[in-house]
Amino acid sequence: MPNISPTHFDLVVLGTGLQAALLAGRAALEGKTVLHLDRHDHYGGSWTTLSWDQMQQLSECPPASQLSNIASGIGINADMGKLSAYAFDLALRVMYCSGQAIETLVACGAHHYLEFKLVSGNSFWNGRQLQGVPAGRADVFQDRSLSLSSKRMLMRFLRSTQEALEGRGSLLDAFDGRPFMQLLEQQGLDRQLRHVLLHAVALSPWNQDNSPSAQGILTAAEGQAALAKHAASMGRFGPGSSAFLTPVYGGCELSQAFCRVAAVHGALYVLRQPIAALLMDTGCDSAIGAESADLPCCRGVQLNTGQEVTCDALAAEPSYLQEFSRREGVGPSAKHEAVSRGICILDKPLQEGDGQLLMTIPPGSLHENCQHAIHALQLGPACAVTPPDRWMLQLSCPASNLDSAAADLLPALEMLVNEGFAACQLTHTPEDRLAETSAQILLEGLEPSCRSPNSHCHCVIKRPDEDPCSQIDELL
Repeated sequence: MPNISPTHFDLVVLGTGLQAALLAGRAALEGKTVLHLDRHDHYGGSWTTLSWDQMQQLSECPPASQLSNIASGIGINADMGKLSAYAFDLALRVMYCSGQAIETLVACGAHHYLEFKLVSGNSFWNGRQLQGVPAGRADVFQDRSLSLSSKRMLMRFLRSTQEALEGRGSLLDAFDGRPFMQLLEQQGLDRQLRHVLLHAVALSPWNQDNSPSAQGILTAAEGQAALAKHAASMGRFGPGSSAFLTPVYGGCELSQAFCRVAAVHGALYVLRQPIAALLMDTGCDSAIGAESADLPCCRGVQLNTGQEVTCDALAAEPSYLQEFSRREGVGPSAKHEAVSRGICILDKPLQEGDGQLLMTIPPGSLHENCQHAIHALQLGPACAVTPPDRWMLQLSCPASNLDSAAADLLPALEMLVNEGFAACQLTHTPEDRLAETSAQILLEGLEPSCRSPNSHCHCVIKRPDEDPCSQIDELL
């Protein structure tokens, strides 16, 4: 591989995930010289979208640092259709129709490289059936499952939330650092309504019934921001339209769009480029992302070819910094969370006429061992992720069972398929989790304990300037 020229850049970015791509795009737009490297042969990092062959390779040889205990199987004599038409995201990818994410896409021109589809339905499991999320006035009054008192409580709370955003009302000072769950209880909302707001509107996957010190607990301020974002997104693209979008061709398109913006403005991209070492220096004024000001900071990287490239600033995805932190004992250590994920291919949509569906199963609503909320996303041919007449169902939740994602996700899969098709009968054994049903699950891949680094882009800055992420904090 030829040497990279020049050998000094304002910013070197390691990894092409969404956060890294946003940072590179913003820096390039401001006229900085940017070198963007990735050790893989494709863009996206944890945001990548895999082809059928890549998914098969991943299931056979998963990277130990990111994935573990992948199980997959194909139904007997299953007709999968055109295999090259599949595009598998490593995680559910939806975004709000309104907010700074959309504004950022338009402001920097990344929207020119993207297509989106509306998520046509947003529903939750109420313990008996799937029903629409009552997130607005019309939804609340049309929902026959809610009692009159519950409707009044919910409308009063939504109205008070809006008044607080406008700087008035009885709840003006209530949206603070207390747990959002506590505030909802104080306002008299029953358990079902609390779950709707926490998990189907705010999209929190974490169980909010635990103590305030538990992981993932939403504060009242965060809950208010989520409700406001959801309300602004409802009906953004037409009366009755949902609050969420999903990218066509897979979530990796978001990362690639910002990479294209950066490349158009002069950033240099090199894939299949491993990093041999970080070039560390001492005596820096400060280090963003470092746990101590006394730690050394980075002045560049050494490529696996032996070439050294220096920079004023370095940004790296957690997987890179974790490797170097462990090897060289510098920089912040990346924390990991275990996530159970599942990908299933169906020969029919769960509900006729709906291609893109977002579904939420609240904690404990299926069985007592279901500790966290499960989110499921159905995508179809309209999103260019499956061949015609095939639909993809993705499931995800924080892992409560580190040995098997099936323990976390299989009850939800059974419920969704049976709910979508009353004639379905799922019969599973421990050895064979593929079913022959009228809504046949053609491919089931339950990925236990997908260990993914936290999503923040750690930066070690030698000469810090204005924060380049100040306008894109929502996606970061």
